[in-house]
Amino acid sequence: MVQGAGPLADPVTGHGRDDKPPGPALLRELVLRLPAAVAYVAGPDLVFEFANDQYRRYAGGRDLTGLALRDVPELAGQRREMAERAARGGQVLTDRESEVWVQTPGHEPEQIFADTVCQPVRDTAGDVSGVLLYGSDVTAHVRERHRLEALSQRVPGRRQPAAPIDVADAARRTRERVEFLQRVRQRSGQLAQLQRDRRQLETELRQAERFQAVGQLTSSITHDFRNVLGVIVGYAELGQDFSDDDKDPELRRVLEEIRYAAERGVDLCGELLRFSRRRQPIFEDVDLNDLISRTKALLTVSMGGHVRVAFEPSAAVLPVVRADRGQLEQVLLNLAVNARDAMPAGGILTIRTGTVDFDAERARLHPGMGSGRYVELVVSDTGIGMTPHVRAKIFERFYTTKRPGRGTGLGLWAVGNLIADVGGTIEVDSAKGHGTTFRIYLPAPPDGGPQRTA
Repeated sequence: MVQGAGPLADPVTGHGRDDKPPGPALLRELVLRLPAAVAYVAGPDLVFEFANDQYRRYAGGRDLTGLALRDVPELAGQRREMAERAARGGQVLTDRESEVWVQTPGHEPEQIFADTVCQPVRDTAGDVSGVLLYGSDVTAHVRERHRLEALSQRVPGRRQPAAPIDVADAARRTRERVEFLQRVRQRSGQLAQLQRDRRQLETELRQAERFQAVGQLTSSITHDFRNVLGVIVGYAELGQDFSDDDKDPELRRVLEEIRYAAERGVDLCGELLRFSRRRQPIFEDVDLNDLISRTKALLTVSMGGHVRVAFEPSAAVLPVVRADRGQLEQVLLNLAVNARDAMPAGGILTIRTGTVDFDAERARLHPGMGSGRYVELVVSDTGIGMTPHVRAKIFERFYTTKRPGRGTGLGLWAVGNLIADVGGTIEVDSAKGHGTTFRIYLPAPPDGGPQRTA
């Protein structure tokens, strides 16, 4: 790598190589302000995604965004053919000192000479996704050479001495051009990454739309099934009214079991409908023990028959927490489903509640949290556990270790956001082969509870 090459400095902060890469807006602003002509065409049709003012001069100054290269007559000929060959062959193509006519609004067309480079941009699969077009104005250099050639031809039979070459200046210009091309290549990689991120977001959006459709269908079926169970409850109660305890106690017991099972099914359908209902958050005082007790039936069904759910409520009086009940239920269900997938051969999901006092030293381990009393919610499993690398990334959006189609990477990301929304924090303890424990700390009431820091 050439000495001195590196990322462009941020024109606002002045930060350089050790800072994070600039965002899309800053990257676009930098490209638009470059003195060279820069444009990017994407896809098989080579459609312009951006072109700075210098490049738009090649097309009479008009906006090129959204136009295919073949639809711009001013760019026909060798330049268009070179861009198409670069897209097909995936090789960098260069045309030195090519003649170009540029048009600035309000001025006559002007002839210039430019060094043109067509740089293919590849995606993660190695396929060419677009071409970066770069033109450097060398008009002054070409005209000066022509002038010297003309002067040398005015003296018949006399050979004019070659113009002296400033070696240091030529080396400097070469170094600057190499550094600039390296920066353009780096920005091209960032642009390709932005395109990959956009495609991933589009994929996740389509998957979310499918989940929404399935959720609506499930909600409708659950509603109808609850109505069917209500009829069963009604007939079971009617059968009990007509039965005689003395004559047929076994029949009455069977009817009682049918009614009990149907009522449990009705309650479970109600929990499913309430959980799937979309609404704005409603913050209220929530008793975690009561919430977990009411949600346990839904959690047990979600675990299947190979995972046992154990609830160990706090023996002492548990302070209420200020939160949205539906969001806390979603946190529990997301953690439970994640634990179930970590126990394919079966195991135990344990949920515990309690209180914890944060001193100043412990509060410093959790940015934004103050010292005081917190309500603790512990969700642990006996599953396969996580490596330190996985544990460090589980709350990142779209991060998942599951096979394609089995997970979206949004479950634990949503858990982290929901807990942060109510002013809480999460600790994760896990080791490969030794299960995973999530410890969630939620602020207790203000009277004697923690004071959050800004």
